[in-house]
Amino acid sequence: MIKMTIIIISLLSLIQTSQAQKSNVNSQSNYSHAEEKLKKWFDNTIQNQHLLMKSHESININTFRKEYEVNKIYWDSAFAFLRNINLSEMAPGKYPIIGEQVFATISENIPKSMNELQWESHRKYIDIHHVINGKEIIGITNISRVKVTKDYTVDIMNYQGKGDMFESDSTIFFIAFPEDIHMPNIQSSGFDKVKKLVIKIEVAEQLQKRIKLN
Repeated sequence: MIKMTIIIISLLSLIQTSQAQKSNVNSQSNYSHAEEKLKKWFDNTIQNQHLLMKSHESININTFRKEYEVNKIYWDSAFAFLRNINLSEMAPGKYPIIGEQVFATISENIPKSMNELQWESHRKYIDIHHVINGKEIIGITNISRVKVTKDYTVDIMNYQGKGDMFESDSTIFFIAFPEDIHMPNIQSSGFDKVKKLVIKIEVAEQLQKRIKLN
């Protein structure tokens, strides 16, 4: 009787383990399918913008979708500016796209070494970074790898720490959301001057706050 009970318990344990493993596999499969679906949506959305440059792999696609679905007009307007084939001929300065909600800044800078720069993040605006002429290095990291050196003020917060470095040129654009701590304008070997475009797009939360106030 005791042996039979042990056998039954063992069989039940095996069944439960098998069911748990099957459930885990199905969960992973569903997650993978959702990821693939999101990536396909992102790729199609960017392709439909007919841009002359590619999106960088560091872009947080999930956050992009949330922001894009709320502020589609903002993003489409920003991409239309990015699509402008005369960017290399445009003078440095600020270019309003949709008032203070979406605007572009074109600059000609001398890139700096990393020890001259600090990591930064923003709360009010999302950044699109694109090098028009030349090359620079841009760093991307997250809060777990840095510590705050300057508290938030005038839509910037500074940090010290480590991150991943990527070379940026005219074939790529980067997007830095509020959770993306970044360090642009790092010198790339052989390039002493860079013409660059940064487009600022108001985060969806700011729009939602205004709607509630009205």
